[in-house]
Amino acid sequence: MSIELYGIADLRELPTPEWMIENVIPEKGFVVLWGEPESYKSFLAIDLSLSVAAGIPWQGYDVVAGPVLYISAEGGRGIAQRAIAWVDHHDLRDIDVDALFVLNPILLHDQESDFNELVSDIEDMRFEDEDGLDGDWNPSLIVIDTLARCFNGDENLQEDMGLFIRAADRLRETFGCAVIIVHHARLGAERERGSTALRGAADTMLKVERNGTDLTISCDKQKDAEHFEDIELSFLPITESNSGVLMSPQTLKETRDSRLLGILEGGPASYSDLLTATAIPETSFKRLIKWSLENHKISRDSDGLYVLGSGRPKGLAVD
Repeated sequence: MSIELYGIADLRELPTPEWMIENVIPEKGFVVLWGEPESYKSFLAIDLSLSVAAGIPWQGYDVVAGPVLYISAEGGRGIAQRAIAWVDHHDLRDIDVDALFVLNPILLHDQESDFNELVSDIEDMRFEDEDGLDGDWNPSLIVIDTLARCFNGDENLQEDMGLFIRAADRLRETFGCAVIIVHHARLGAERERGSTALRGAADTMLKVERNGTDLTISCDKQKDAEHFEDIELSFLPITESNSGVLMSPQTLKETRDSRLLGILEGGPASYSDLLTATAIPETSFKRLIKWSLENHKISRDSDGLYVLGSGRPKGLAVD
């Protein structure tokens, strides 16, 4: 490796940090996304990465589009359901989303054959375009989901964590890409699991906390920029794919409202029928019914069934 020396004038000429996702994910950054089990970490990783792969804004934040490699170390049908639900929910075609998936663990360690094979395969990857010409496929983002399934050694040992970080850095340097590591919280969720070397190496730390079907994303570290304000998202089940997607609470309310009114366009319906058809958790469903009655979007007929209507609601009972 050659050493380059920079004077102050040279430093002034260096490019300012760029964003892959505005104010959230730095371009070519090393990002750790962590939280407790079942805190929607993987759903968030899918939402972030496929927004990049599709070149669409992420939850209102500007995105720089680019190919994505997603290593789902737990594999199986779960990640497929989540990705398909996301694509279908955003009304995209499969070919609109430039993402590839690995459905088995890849140990991030320079001495591991599967890691070196992965690097070699990406370097050799070529796709033929519509004109029959070869074109490079180079990931702008690689997601490792999760650290635990792609780790070789003891997470608590600085030396072992250092080898993992070195392998992640090799991916970033080789492909000029960002890397997102999905990681677990320690018992009590006060911080991420394992050696603090991971936090020290990270450009960005995203903490995910879940409360029911809602989650909060907080900026736990942003090395070269101001911390962004907490981002609140909610989980919307997608019954057709047995999965779900994330969206802002306001968008979720509008989506649920539209779903409820769409069902009632087919005629009167009972509380239990609407609850089943909307596939909304009952606590949230009760709030939706109450809000819809109060705002005269729906009412109840003489049989106690819910109907579309802007007239005065017949009480505010929700069951």
